[in-house]
Amino acid sequence: MKIAIDIDNTLVDYSESVVFFIKNNLTELYSEDLNTKNTGELKNLIKEKKGDLAWQHCQAFIYSDTSDRIKFYKGALQFIKLSNSKNDSIFIISHKTKYGLHFSSSIDIKKIAKERIFNWLIKNKIINFVDSIIFLETFEEKVRHLAILNPDYLIDDLVKIHNDYNKHNKDSTTKSILFDSKDKKNKLNNSKNSFSSNSWSEITKIIYG
Repeated sequence: MKIAIDIDNTLVDYSESVVFFIKNNLTELYSEDLNTKNTGELKNLIKEKKGDLAWQHCQAFIYSDTSDRIKFYKGALQFIKLSNSKNDSIFIISHKTKYGLHFSSSIDIKKIAKERIFNWLIKNKIINFVDSIIFLETFEEKVRHLAILNPDYLIDDLVKIHNDYNKHNKDSTTKSILFDSKDKKNKLNNSKNSFSSNSWSEITKIIYG
């Protein structure tokens, strides 16, 4: 079985970094209860209250943040270990430009992202459990690469990735798992083979029972 997994907001949890950004740059939005919200909820809050530009500035900060505020979601490590024990293939696939927006336009955020994921895999001794780690420059390239891979499961936090993949691969039997998304406007267009999950423990149950 082939399993394709996104990185940002799927393996990597930026919520603590987003809260830090809000506390220091959007102080009027800050409250203690933000620490209980996930990145999708925090993103919606910023965009609704301060607009798209404010969220872009937040993205510039979190994608260039190299502090220990950046975490990996609980259960992701155990999932990869379990997949390896089942002899399933893991493909980690991300779309990431080399440079970010605004103040991070001169910061190599792709290098930061690569070092983060490789360091995590090596530290936890699971680098050999992953078949490939692929960084693609654009959203469209990622969808095309996924179409070639044709995984049994696609795990991603973006509704658009799932919907574009299904749109261009109508005969595919790939099952979509929308991870921890609080996207209020869009829904998965392939309900027959789609799941939503708020944790890696739930994903483990969906795939392995």
